[in-house]
Amino acid sequence: MEKISSHSNSLRGVEAKTGRSKEGIKFIVPIVFAVLLALCIGFTLVVIAGKMQWDRNSLIHPEQAQFFAPWAPFFNRIFMDILLAIDIMGGFVVQGQSGNRESYRPLDWGLVPDATPAAYTAAMKPVYGYVADLDGVEQTGHDNEEGVRACCNILKKSYVNRGHRAFTVSEEDRQAGIFPVISTETGGNKLGAYHGGALTVDLKADRIYPTGESPAAFLRNANAWDYDVCIIINLGSVGTEQGLPPYLAEMRSAYEGTLFYGGGLASEKDCVTVSEEGYDGALVATAVHRGAIPLDAVQRGYIP
Repeated sequence: MEKISSHSNSLRGVEAKTGRSKEGIKFIVPIVFAVLLALCIGFTLVVIAGKMQWDRNSLIHPEQAQFFAPWAPFFNRIFMDILLAIDIMGGFVVQGQSGNRESYRPLDWGLVPDATPAAYTAAMKPVYGYVADLDGVEQTGHDNEEGVRACCNILKKSYVNRGHRAFTVSEEDRQAGIFPVISTETGGNKLGAYHGGALTVDLKADRIYPTGESPAAFLRNANAWDYDVCIIINLGSVGTEQGLPPYLAEMRSAYEGTLFYGGGLASEKDCVTVSEEGYDGALVATAVHRGAIPLDAVQRGYIP
């Protein structure tokens, strides 16, 4: 009997320990879950804050970006900038169409019925923009500077292509988030002489416009130049929503610096593809007005 009693006591002891273990597990699991959730939220906030700080320092104050530079590929891999392309001609925002500028008309059919630059940009509420003075590019003599400035005053960061007009990188413009653009169309053989700002690489018929060079070969040579950003614009695809070229990855591999792509993006999926290929930004316009790319991506300034 004593042995049986002893055995029963042992069983009760084991059961008691097991019960305490289960109670302990029930107590620990929610704590572990809460800690993991807090870590995930904290990590997300750090990434977002880091991206914002990198975005601000890397372009507006390049000399202050040393701390964030090693993290740039990480931030850009998670967040790709979305820029609204704003073409101005004859005092109005116009719809681009395959680079055939003589056929461009005011963009008054889309999300905003007012095609004056200030009203259009204020209504679209983009964070980032690529503003092109097409009269400056074509040298028509029409002055769009007031409209260009009106757009830049609304945008947090703007890349401004004034065409053949002066290319200057002033501290005042940097503070305002304004970066001048020189393009292959207007820069001639002096592209290597500029410092800072952005280089626009214009494409027509899958070649550099107007020289006819291979895009990848041109971009490899451009690595030696001193630009903050390189922006590929496939002029032949602008406004067509025909999608992305098969050599998108080849161009990204050829250029080591910050690289944007624009022209022909037809959907949010195209934006994701551009991001997955390693690009740092995408230019959009027509697909936004047609509802194929959500307006809030432009107003947020990045995807996802």
